[in-house]
Amino acid sequence: MSSSSSVSALLAFPVVERGFVVIVANAKPDEEVTIEIDTVQSNVAFASIRERRE
Repeated sequence: MSSSSSVSALLAFPVVERGFVVIVANAKPDEEVTIEIDTVQSNVAFASIRERRE
């Protein structure tokens, strides 16, 4: 199951919201991206970038 979200990401560093970590690989510092959640585990999710915003 995939889900899209809009988040600010820092490289492959985690974005923490409500105690859940979403790792977005290949994002640049302060870049706004739309992501798709690829894998979800009990306390972490891994996402791919679907769109980069200016």
